Amino acid sequence: MPGKVSKIINLVHNMGWRYTFFRARFELMRRTGLLKRNFPASPAYEQHISLGQWRDQSAVFFFSGRESLTFPRNPTPELKDAFNNIKNGKLLLFNSILTDLGKNYDWVTNPDSGHRYDITKHWTEIADYSKEAGDIKFVWEKSRFSYLYDIIRFDYHYDDDCSAIVFADILSWIKSNPVNLGPNYRCSQEMSLRVLNWTFALYYYRNSPSLTDEVFNQVQYAIYWHMDHVYKNIDFSRIAVRNNHAITESLALYLAGLFFPSMPGADVWKKNGKKWFEEEIAYQVYEDGTFLQFSMNYHRLVVQLLTWGIALSEKNNERFDDVVYKRASSSLIFLRTCMVEENGWLPNYGANDGALFFRLSTAHYRDFRPQLQALAGLFNVNTGQENFEEIDWYGIRKEHTDSLTVFDGMHSFIKGGYYIIREPQTLTFIKCGSYKDRPSQADNLHLDVWYRGENILLDAGSYKYNTDAKTMRYFSGTESHNTVMANLHGDQDQMLKGGRFIWYYWSQCKEAVLRDNGDSYFFEGVISAFTYIDPKITHKRSVVKKKGLPVWVVVDDLHGPLGMLTKQLWHFPAESINKIFIEANEVDDEGNDRLKLSPQIAEGWHSSLYGQKERSIENIFIAEDKIIETTIKII
Repeated sequence: MPGKVSKIINLVHNMGWRYTFFRARFELMRRTGLLKRNFPASPAYEQHISLGQWRDQSAVFFFSGRESLTFPRNPTPELKDAFNNIKNGKLLLFNSILTDLGKNYDWVTNPDSGHRYDITKHWTEIADYSKEAGDIKFVWEKSRFSYLYDIIRFDYHYDDDCSAIVFADILSWIKSNPVNLGPNYRCSQEMSLRVLNWTFALYYYRNSPSLTDEVFNQVQYAIYWHMDHVYKNIDFSRIAVRNNHAITESLALYLAGLFFPSMPGADVWKKNGKKWFEEEIAYQVYEDGTFLQFSMNYHRLVVQLLTWGIALSEKNNERFDDVVYKRASSSLIFLRTCMVEENGWLPNYGANDGALFFRLSTAHYRDFRPQLQALAGLFNVNTGQENFEEIDWYGIRKEHTDSLTVFDGMHSFIKGGYYIIREPQTLTFIKCGSYKDRPSQADNLHLDVWYRGENILLDAGSYKYNTDAKTMRYFSGTESHNTVMANLHGDQDQMLKGGRFIWYYWSQCKEAVLRDNGDSYFFEGVISAFTYIDPKITHKRSVVKKKGLPVWVVVDDLHGPLGMLTKQLWHFPAESINKIFIEANEVDDEGNDRLKLSPQIAEGWHSSLYGQKERSIENIFIAEDKIIETTIKII
């Protein structure tokens, strides 16, 4: 195994000198207290904009106020239940776990671990992850204020003014979280989302008697210091993180400058936020519409941010660089191609932390149709599906001049490394990519299979970002994916696991092809993998999909040192055990010496929703120095 020096060299090679120098400098400043000086704790109150000035300023939001919305009301029992839960102190964390936080939640206690953060500590002194505190995302979840959309939607559909509840919660948060102190100032993205969600509430209740001068004064004070923090710390997201965090924060700076123009520095926030948003979209969304985080859910978050950015800039007669619109359009095509027709779900591929920034419909969390429909509407494109409420909140026209039609057959997205076969009853999803940006999971050549809207061969998902090392390695590693592990003195991931979100020795695609063979579709891909064991190891996988039949033939050829075992893995939901037939043979390079392999059946896990584990079945075949040919049938 590589030593510490080799790992450092590999990390620098993967991430680059800019990242390395920035992280070193940032840690030095944090540990010496120099960073802390840029972010004053509990600064004195200042009024930068009055309620009257804000109401009179010319910037245009999605709507001018509660009374300006005229789309049909639809008071459903589900929406009423969601509102009542919130009113009674219960919150659906990560769109997954209904948790009783209590009516007087203190905003800084982790409901998962019970740990209460020290609200007197500066944010630079608080760790993102610790065994004692648990997953900090459990604290951030309510403080993001995404739950306000359920309250506001209830308010609208039931015509029941909830402004007093909304502003009471916002003021409670401001009072309980002194500026730059405690866990809720630890992440600039969380702060950015909080400002965007507060802004939505401010505009909805713009003319409400509950929005008094006293209330607004406290909110504008908090918004100013949030955005001051985000602006000063933007390099951390743009250099050290470089993912959806940077896109969120750049857009928040642009929009804060647009909607709160008299705040000190607002013109600079707006100008640079717009420029950085354009740069991040151009870098992070590849030309073929795939996304550098290699995550379906995080890509959907970018779709939501693009929808806000494009819609609000157009309403204010502004425009982004053309690349933003091109990447938005190509993102729609990619995600729509990966979508299952029956329910709008996509493979649970890549990191998935349960985030859905602006939930404005009652659709299931895994259903991508509302968000794709809203973005498509900005291009006057019809996605060919039922109308969801989201487009009404954004004021998007329903007159379409074009349609987004995804044809059956083969689809290759080479930049991102995705190969899709669509048929009326099946969706076949194959990952075979090269990484120029940090991978989150060791899952190259993963095969995901859907049949009649059901995920038969599945990706295990993420579960939690802060749990025991064994569980984290399982969900992010090769073992939880439908591909192969190398076994040489123990099971090995395709890449060498580092701390938290770090992988060493990134797997890379050497070649890939998807073609039509007449009665079948044929995919073949070759990757370099397990190179920390031996730099010459390659994995070649071919997949033959019989046209019109739920039948796949997969051949895995792992080239490596003598004595290395190939461990082929298949994962399916426990309830599907009687719906799937898997049979494997061991063959040589010429396809001879066929020997039927006996499967090892093991208990596995998958996490369709963040924070929840469900049992799955693992079907495992093992061969030594041989090729494994596997037939998969849905029965």
